[in-house]
Amino acid sequence: MITAYRKYNSVGYACVPTGPDKMPAIPKGESWTGGWKNEHEYTKSFGIALLAGSFSGKLECIDFDNHFGDAKQVFSEFYKTEGVKEIIQKHKLPVQSTTSGGYHLLYKCDLIEGNQKLASRMKTDGQGASRPDTLIETRGEGGYFIVSPTPGYNVVLNDLTKAEFITSEERAILLSACRTLNKVVKTYKKAEENKDQPGEIFNNSVDAIPEMISALKRAGWQEISDGIWRRPGKNKGISATLGKAHPGIFYNFSANGDPFEVNKGYTAFQ
Repeated sequence: MITAYRKYNSVGYACVPTGPDKMPAIPKGESWTGGWKNEHEYTKSFGIALLAGSFSGKLECIDFDNHFGDAKQVFSEFYKTEGVKEIIQKHKLPVQSTTSGGYHLLYKCDLIEGNQKLASRMKTDGQGASRPDTLIETRGEGGYFIVSPTPGYNVVLNDLTKAEFITSEERAILLSACRTLNKVVKTYKKAEENKDQPGEIFNNSVDAIPEMISALKRAGWQEISDGIWRRPGKNKGISATLGKAHPGIFYNFSANGDPFEVNKGYTAFQ
């Protein structure tokens, strides 16, 4: 791991040695904030991780987890989303596979935030209870992620040491593409749960979705592909989905999607 450390360190990445449990493998009581530069720990470490954010030149990672066993399909859907392929190819962004069967996509950007959950699904445990489980998340300021040549981690596209800067607009396109794969949303309100209420009767009617679509288009929203929407005044990128997070739900994840609240779902009646 010393060779890997020297390689990553030479391009400005802050590193930390890791154990088989993915935790920093440094002397007890020491801090790995800013990276670990004592090469001694790398001689015996199981793996190596990169710190995201300002310590590594504004590096950020999108982490596609494989908790559901279909990370390859999820990454493929992400890659096919409008604008994504072009950004990855233009900047030759590096991608690596992870020990769990997931993927990491790396880039640099002047706009870097803390770790964010971008997409989740409901997962049932052994007792039959369901809970949200992360599908896609970022490793940003304050986070770190394991990299090759740690056992189980392999570069599949481009060079991890050559993560290029992308614009904040391009970053927004990548993150929005991830959010289109989200399956867990909080609805704006639950006033229509009673099936006898007018709102719920309308939501269950054959006219609900067509009228929702017509209302969105009249307000200037654009359906750029099946179930994928862009807010008024925006020429690129994705702002919302319809019917993808949940049947019949319009899920807005744009901070500028007024009058819709960010990361909230709405029924046809709402």
